[in-house]
Amino acid sequence: MTARTEILRTRNPSWGFYGTVRHHADPDEAWAEAMRRVVEVTAFSPEAVRDFLDSRRGRHFADEVNGFLFRGLDLDEAIEAAIERWMEWRTGRRRGHEDNTPAGTPFLVAELAPFEFEIFRDALSANDEHVA
Repeated sequence: MTARTEILRTRNPSWGFYGTVRHHADPDEAWAEAMRRVVEVTAFSPEAVRDFLDSRRGRHFADEVNGFLFRGLDLDEAIEAAIERWMEWRTGRRRGHEDNTPAGTPFLVAELAPFEFEIFRDALSANDEHVA
């Protein structure tokens, strides 16, 4: 039995993943499937995945999905292929020096991590304010 992933709405309908994929697929359908699959594959929070998809990095991920759509894959297959590619790519030593990502980290994980860290930092800050 798998848990149901909460599908958060985009906060950036003009740009990011949603704005980029809308030219080649139904953006609501693509958004929901990308949210669901990225959360399942990476185990990051829906909030972090939403923020990633809404970002410049999400636009690049949509470019990858669009490339697979152009090759004739259906939407679910294109999203899965993009996820597989980004999970197969690994970070190198240089990136580790830039943002403390260990060399060999799957690229999709490395791209999502800053968004999860930001949510965690914000939660800590909010907790500190309530304690004071």
